[in-house]
Amino acid sequence: PPAPLPAGQNGLKLVNDAAHPFMPQGNQLRGPCPALNTLANHGYLPRNGVARPDQIVTAVMEGLNLGNDFAKFLAYQAFLLNGNPLTNLMSIGMKTPLTGPDPPKPALVGGLSQHGTFEGDTSMSRIDAFFGDAATFNATRFKDFLAFATQFGVNGSYDVNAASELRFERLQDSIKNNPQLVFTSPR
Repeated sequence: PPAPLPAGQNGLKLVNDAAHPFMPQGNQLRGPCPALNTLANHGYLPRNGVARPDQIVTAVMEGLNLGNDFAKFLAYQAFLLNGNPLTNLMSIGMKTPLTGPDPPKPALVGGLSQHGTFEGDTSMSRIDAFFGDAATFNATRFKDFLAFATQFGVNGSYDVNAASELRFERLQDSIKNNPQLVFTSPR
């Protein structure tokens, strides 16, 4: 059975509140991280999908209840791999001129969708790059995500139990079926 949550904590937060209404993305940048996409869609991050690392830290703390240390680890790890150190900006999606001029080589400013850096295979909501477009949301993968929450999460919620089961399943599937598996980042 799933491990219980700490006393007095249900682990839930309402992202879609009056101060953070959902606004469809239109032509704004979105990428491989559903959490960052959600935060941008609700205005916790700049809605255009380009942000500073400190904005990402604040957004994941406010919008997702992540602790400060873990929020910093995730934001700065992603920024070091895919952000622009000259402008202190990073795209949560593809490479874009909105992050400013590229720094000299060997720096790579590809945004979070740059395959093999932050973005990699075994995604919970995208297909592996070997099989096609790894940047586009995959509804079938997301249905699996929901099924794992129902089967393994406390009260049907998506929690660490459901996440670990789904992560294990995705990794095993990619090992079996993807001859060019890229699994290099602590996503």
